[in-house]
Amino acid sequence: MERGGGTLTGADLELGQNGINLTNASPLIQACTLARSQYDGLVCAGTSSPVVVRSRFLSNGRHGVYVSGTAAPNLGNLLSASLLDDGRNTLKGNAGYDLYNDTANTLYAQNNQWASTDPTAIAKRIFDQADSPTRGQVIFSPTWKPVAQALSGAPLAVSGLTAVSTGSGSVCFTWTQTNAGFVDICVSNLAGRLVAQPCQDRPLPAGGAAVLWSRRGSQGSRLPAGTYWVALQSRQPDGATARLLAPLVLP
Repeated sequence: MERGGGTLTGADLELGQNGINLTNASPLIQACTLARSQYDGLVCAGTSSPVVVRSRFLSNGRHGVYVSGTAAPNLGNLLSASLLDDGRNTLKGNAGYDLYNDTANTLYAQNNQWASTDPTAIAKRIFDQADSPTRGQVIFSPTWKPVAQALSGAPLAVSGLTAVSTGSGSVCFTWTQTNAGFVDICVSNLAGRLVAQPCQDRPLPAGGAAVLWSRRGSQGSRLPAGTYWVALQSRQPDGATARLLAPLVLP
């Protein structure tokens, strides 16, 4: 595909030379399977900047995703305000690297499933600045840990809310919810005043969920160190809600 945008949904592309070749093209690629290609599952060249979500890159002969030129595909960016780039791709079993960044750009590949849940093992499956100082970094944390979908009719519940500071200075919220829901996350000071809303009405499926927060408050500046309260609410279309409240310590 050369130039243009558009949307590609549900394609199953296997056993070709490459699954998809993009040159200066930026489509939305969703729910596709790119597997067992002779070379790469997805090639992004030129200025290509596709958004890739809920797709699978499996057992390709070279790389799962290969990025060159000044291309900058979005494989998952939890800091984005968009609801269309939450990752949930699967990249594993490729003969070379699962993701090869042959550009100077920083690439986002957050909230994806890899063959391992160990960050060190995942990093070994990614070619980026850690392998060559002229290449850009690939930001892949947090990862996605899918779990079985809840049985139909099960009551909505959320559990296990944690907040962990990342090496980049952001905060990663993780939790589990039994059903899909629209999620709000609010941060308040100890007096109960709302100081930040990292997530608002974001649709997330059942299972393990993650949201990355830049630590910026409602006024745009980073929140100072201290203790806060974080409140999470998940809401179903029928109005059913589940809530959690947990302390948040910012270093």
